[in-house]
Amino acid sequence: MHQKSVLQEYWLPIIRGLCAEPRTAEAYFQRWLAVKERLEAEPALLERIRSVFRHVYGPQPLPPAAPFIGMGNTHRVYGVGVVPHPVLEEELFVALRLPHRAFVTEVRWKESESDKSLSYGRYNFFSGQLHKFEEAYMNGENPPYFVGLARWRGEGEFSGRTLDAFLVEDLSQGGRCQLRDLSCHEYCQRKRPDGTREEFYMDPILGSQPLETRMPYLTEEMIVHI
Repeated sequence: MHQKSVLQEYWLPIIRGLCAEPRTAEAYFQRWLAVKERLEAEPALLERIRSVFRHVYGPQPLPPAAPFIGMGNTHRVYGVGVVPHPVLEEELFVALRLPHRAFVTEVRWKESESDKSLSYGRYNFFSGQLHKFEEAYMNGENPPYFVGLARWRGEGEFSGRTLDAFLVEDLSQGGRCQLRDLSCHEYCQRKRPDGTREEFYMDPILGSQPLETRMPYLTEEMIVHI
């Protein structure tokens, strides 16, 4: 049997640990900033995001280039394209994760007089789930590579309002991989075409605890405006 050298068994794990990205909330947020820059440089992708908003919250048909991926208790998910990966020499698949229409029509969700951009109900919804994604990253639970927000100026029934949705890594990789919910619902298993499987933290529960302080993701300049 081949014996591992001292370098393989002892020093390489230490070197990898020193070189690895720190598992902090700031490190996870920096991923979003890198992806956001690439997203905003892709007009066709931004138009697909706009089309999905119009489909979910209006009468527009779903464009073929933005396939429906799946849905959970709070949201629907659509693939919207790819951007260059900020670190790896490969494509990074992007999905739009929109709250169900029933949520955004509730009174508590609508803009308040004190904050026209993001009311208390909406803030709780998004800050709580963003916090859960950050916690999953810091705990090594394999959340999507990035998470951030897109904002759309409503039309038709939602004219005069702004609606938000999550932008996240498309774990299905454009439908190439199969996703299966695990028993605890917040996690899923991804099966690649070659049969290999991975587990991800994918779906924060609705009751996720909101934060007392305002998260950087929710500031105007950190949101992708559609």
